[in-house]
Amino acid sequence: MASSAKEHAKKTERELQAVKLRCEELEGEAESWRTKFDSARQAQGGADRRLQEAEAQARNQEARHEAQVQDLTARHRAEIEELQHQLRPQQTIQEVVAQIRAAAARLDP
Repeated sequence: MASSAKEHAKKTERELQAVKLRCEELEGEAESWRTKFDSARQAQGGADRRLQEAEAQARNQEARHEAQVQDLTARHRAEIEELQHQLRPQQTIQEVVAQIRAAAARLDP
């Protein structure tokens, strides 16, 4: 069970890393779009209103992605904490077994 929990924790950590990488990619895409929007603003003074709407949509999308990342991060942290909690009783049992063995060794002539 401990190895299963550890594997699940590793899998969860990999998934978290993938989410973080995707977030970085999305941030790069957002920055690319901002640059494109700035160029369009300079080239077409009359396009400001449409550009502002597109920027608002990009911010909304970025906010949604950030919320998704935060949600996934919170869920993964909760899963990791739960897995760590599940491992603690086994560690305690191992400590008790070691204490029993040590006591038995002291009683052995």
